[in-house]
Amino acid sequence: MEARMKRSILMILALTLSATSASADRYSDCDQSENLEPWIRGCTQIIERGQQETKSRLVYAYYKRGMAYGGMGEHDRAIADFTQSIKLAPLAKTYFARGNAYVGKRAWGEAWTDFVTTTEIGPKHADAYYMLGNLALDGDDKQRAIIHFRKVLEIEPSHQGTKEKLKKLGATVK
Repeated sequence: MEARMKRSILMILALTLSATSASADRYSDCDQSENLEPWIRGCTQIIERGQQETKSRLVYAYYKRGMAYGGMGEHDRAIADFTQSIKLAPLAKTYFARGNAYVGKRAWGEAWTDFVTTTEIGPKHADAYYMLGNLALDGDDKQRAIIHFRKVLEIEPSHQGTKEKLKKLGATVK
């Protein structure tokens, strides 16, 4: 009886370690940086597990899969995943990523809304102000563009390209 119990415990332990290893592989697959297809598959596996996963892992998986779709130029799919991530946890980085996906679709109003929301959640998000400045500039609202570009430099004085944009607009750069 004792030998049988030991075998059962060893079997359970082996299965647990195997499942933990497979789970770890799935999570790392959801964080690829070069090959987007395995990245998407890894994140999809996490998403398909649904309630068996923690909320933070689901938020992460939707966000990362959205980033992969965005990298492939599949903006609608990226937006759908960012939206799911936002429903679970409304984070500034996810609104910013969705705003960029909207820019990719040339959906300027939706992009503007998401960048504004990004700054409301994360008031020190220099890149969101930069995108707002670019959108204002594209819409011929130079004064609003200047305000947003100055906010970028207030947050991040060495932000790439912002000083040049202000100079082109004829604004003083501090």
